[in-house]
Amino acid sequence: MGPERPGDRGRRDKGRIFTPLKGAPNVQESGPIPEIVVAAEQYAQQKGIPYQRQPSYVEVDEVLAKRIADAFQAMRHDPKNPAVAEAYNDLIKQTRDQYDALIDAG
Repeated sequence: MGPERPGDRGRRDKGRIFTPLKGAPNVQESGPIPEIVVAAEQYAQQKGIPYQRQPSYVEVDEVLAKRIADAFQAMRHDPKNPAVAEAYNDLIKQTRDQYDALIDAG
């Protein structure tokens, strides 16, 4: 880990070991970025969201991925539907909150 950056506030957990997921491709310096893991844990705790790291690397199922993509493509474009608008507004808020949490973590 490099020098402490502004906004880091000394929250780096230098004692923890962050290992790559079981089954993940073996590439140089693979594995989670400790600062991101800590930021995610803190964000989840602040928002009351259960946090658990996934147990293993998941290979892409191309057949399933294509079926999902096709289903999304076939869906009606209806941005004025109140349920759709609410879902997108919630997505925007969550994305911004996560971005802010990463910035606050340095």
